[in-house]
Amino acid sequence: KPQFEALEMYIFLKEFMDNKKVHEIFSLWKDKMDMFSERSYYSSEENRIKQISMYEAEIENYDEIFQFMKDSAEDYPNYIYALTMGVGKTILMATCIFYEFLLASRYPKDSRFCHNALVFAPDKTVRQSLKEIQTFDRNQVIPPEYASVLNANVKFHFLDDDSSTLNTIDGSDFNLIISNTQKIILKTA
Repeated sequence: KPQFEALEMYIFLKEFMDNKKVHEIFSLWKDKMDMFSERSYYSSEENRIKQISMYEAEIENYDEIFQFMKDSAEDYPNYIYALTMGVGKTILMATCIFYEFLLASRYPKDSRFCHNALVFAPDKTVRQSLKEIQTFDRNQVIPPEYASVLNANVKFHFLDDDSSTLNTIDGSDFNLIISNTQKIILKTA
């Protein structure tokens, strides 16, 4: 269930929210604009009584927090998986990447969908466990006709140590690169 809910939220952010940045989403919600113009419609009267809106609560430095979010925003929106250990973040992450790749192949000019992915793992043990992305049965999360598209096109690159190099073709799509921050820092120094 946590995986399904996280994937559902990811698709909501990607497609319904048009891949907006977090500060843009909260601003629209706060100001009841666009898709949130009727935001009270989405909750029952019972839930509204039990819950207090973050805009009704007294939050110190609220405007400063939003300004910080806006000032810190990257060019491309980023989202973080915050699930407990053992619920399947690796498979969820792979499913989201494969979802991106499938939609990028279907809509190659749509900037919402990435054509390549870079995954950072903190250490060699985690990088080893991420090899599951390459070997798990994609038919469990994607219809078979789409899994075959992925199987034919996704290229996996595991940069396991400081001596391994990335061998991709410039302008190529559907590269899934798994590395660590130490390797990237060494290459930029």
